[in-house]
Amino acid sequence: MRYLLNNRSFRHLILLEMLYDKGWLTTKSMSQKLGLAERLIRSDLEDLNCNANFFKLEYSRKIGFCIRFFSNYSKNAIYMYILRDSTEFRLLEMLAFNVPFSACKLCEELYISKSTLNRLVHTLNEKLSVCNIHITSSPFKICGDELRIRQFLINLVLEKYQKSSAVFSTEKLTFSNELLALYENKITKISNINREKLKVGIIVACIRTSNNHYIDMKPINDNDLFKVILDNPFFVAKFQARDTTSVIAASLRYLI
Repeated sequence: MRYLLNNRSFRHLILLEMLYDKGWLTTKSMSQKLGLAERLIRSDLEDLNCNANFFKLEYSRKIGFCIRFFSNYSKNAIYMYILRDSTEFRLLEMLAFNVPFSACKLCEELYISKSTLNRLVHTLNEKLSVCNIHITSSPFKICGDELRIRQFLINLVLEKYQKSSAVFSTEKLTFSNELLALYENKITKISNINREKLKVGIIVACIRTSNNHYIDMKPINDNDLFKVILDNPFFVAKFQARDTTSVIAASLRYLI
């Protein structure tokens, strides 16, 4: 996900992670390690100090800067903070989990101009091309290899929020938990390591399918999950409210 950040956001991430790892650092030492001008580093540190709400950058004329957290935060909190502050990731999340947008609506939501939006989309498309994913305009939406899009979105949610409860509604979380409980009751137990990823994956599959983004495949009728869903009237009714049971069940087989 780091490769999608703009230059400024990426610099901010690297600077904060360096301070987290090394403790006190001078702008000169950071300049030498990163190959950046000291003036630019000082400007970035000032920006970070003004906008952060869970840490403070302390300064000493002799030994430079260090990062102080207001509570007990891990290094991963820095990464999550940068992702949440990133216009690139806010744009991707909006396009991924909603119906297509007009340029005016996106500019209004992101507080950017149309020229900035066009540059942003162009840059993201260059970076996402290796994944066979791209953003189209008129209207704006994410297209390409749907399996890769869904895997990308699962990673985005987990890296940006860590927990599904931070981004999805109670209804969607309840639904995914019920489906996982059905799977464990009828087929096999799921490890705690995989549970959160599966919860996110189920919700992503349902949202993308309900917004008419389908995986290019035929339903697999001999899949265990497919059979379990078809045998359960509750889930048949739930899936029919979103789309056909067979299409979504076949989509979910790639998750479990």
